[in-house]
Amino acid sequence: MKLYLMRHGVAALRGDPAWPDDRERPLTDDGQRKVRQAARGLLALDVRLDLVLTSPLLRARQTASTVAKVLGLRASQLRETGALRPGEPLDVILRELAPEPPQSAVLLVGHEPDLSHLAGVLLAGGEPPIDMPFKKACLCLVEVRNMPPSERATLHFLLQPAQLRALVDLKRAR
Repeated sequence: MKLYLMRHGVAALRGDPAWPDDRERPLTDDGQRKVRQAARGLLALDVRLDLVLTSPLLRARQTASTVAKVLGLRASQLRETGALRPGEPLDVILRELAPEPPQSAVLLVGHEPDLSHLAGVLLAGGEPPIDMPFKKACLCLVEVRNMPPSERATLHFLLQPAQLRALVDLKRAR
């Protein structure tokens, strides 16, 4: 299974009185723009997704929706899950992924430090995980043979948002 892990884009500041409920903090205009550009980077990489799973928090849902739209996915390919809420135990998302076919490509849109912890645990084969923090709108691809994983995952890439944007420019230049 190819697991693409993406942190949500730049959101309104935590503690902003306009958004007293942290779950409802939206992406900023700049955050939306950068997520769109990052999603175009996925296109430049020829990423094909079977499913997008997103945290129920607004900023993650907006990120996932933007990526799905740019990639031309159907509404049925985008699903919200509490398993990607901040602080959820890793085994919750691993159990949710277990029924997916091993050849599937799934994008998880969520939060830090949960996504980097998931990647680190998958790559290290357990504790202690590898430390690999994700910037906002960062994209990581790890591949696992089965779910739940019985062996270490393979890291294909960890791309920062600026690198994803640069891929679009490179593809245009060809």
